[in-house]
Amino acid sequence: AATRFDGQLIMAPAKALGQFARGVRATRGLAQADTMVACCRCSGLPPTRHFPEGARAFGHHSLRFRQQARSLPPSLSAGGREGSLAPAYCKLSGSDRSASARCYAAKGFLKELQELKESGEREDRRLKKQKQKGKKAKAKAKAFGSRQKASTAIEYESPLEVLLYPHPKLRAANLTVTDFDENLASFATELFEVMYETDGIGLAAPQVGVNVRVMVYNPTGEASEKDQEVVLVNPRYVNKSKGQTLFEEGCLSFPEIMGDVKRPKSIVVEAQDLKGDTFRLELEGLEARIFQHEYDHLEGVLFHDRMHPNVLKEVTAKLQALEGKFESENPGVAYQGV
Repeated sequence: AATRFDGQLIMAPAKALGQFARGVRATRGLAQADTMVACCRCSGLPPTRHFPEGARAFGHHSLRFRQQARSLPPSLSAGGREGSLAPAYCKLSGSDRSASARCYAAKGFLKELQELKESGEREDRRLKKQKQKGKKAKAKAKAFGSRQKASTAIEYESPLEVLLYPHPKLRAANLTVTDFDENLASFATELFEVMYETDGIGLAAPQVGVNVRVMVYNPTGEASEKDQEVVLVNPRYVNKSKGQTLFEEGCLSFPEIMGDVKRPKSIVVEAQDLKGDTFRLELEGLEARIFQHEYDHLEGVLFHDRMHPNVLKEVTAKLQALEGKFESENPGVAYQGV
């Protein structure tokens, strides 16, 4: 194809020429681009009519020509050699510029179109495959509802024991669980056993020195009430109520320490069960508070962190006593104190 612009003759394939026409309109404006006249030529054939209307008409014509050429069978030929510079010839009938009356395609042009199409399809498949791999890797690394890395397997030693403040594992990051096997089920069972032995109603994995995102609770605190037991793996918040309540809390990792903590009255949460299936709970009252307390443990947050300064001041002496005991039993071990 050829076009003449400002006295210069430009030869290029029709596709490139269409892009050139769009570039002229973009940089010089349509008024100046109207001085462009253009024609399409196939090897050995006379040119089509000029387009005195300018680059816009030629751009539309070139686009229609390329679209129609894609649908032609390979047997059609304009007599041009393969790979020729202008591998097609289009002619408009009369003044009708909305469609081509005749369109012939050379073998080289169809071959080029086919190669472009196959190349595009291969690239689409590659990108799709790469995207799927990325999603799988991301899911494996982050898993359900967590910003922490994944845990391949839960490692723990029986019998489990509750760690007391200020043990550093209570502040450590907790990994997302990705293996839903018998080991996970056994671990959950032992969590309940320790919770009942220590007269608790909730317990999180980091409280027994296992830094994974697992928590259990039973609002009745009774081992006989098995139907009230709840196991939450990789829990996360969905919604929290704006209304909050103040309630006195205790913690198995803080023996004989109590304090008022303000928390949302009701919450909606999601988690996975021991099989890896996702479920949702709408909690309020005591159950909502238990969940929030144990979820804080999974985030490395302890209940005295949420106390009002005046309340914290009342329990500071007891907290420091626990810190002193830990230092004497674990000399040289760093921890976060009050």
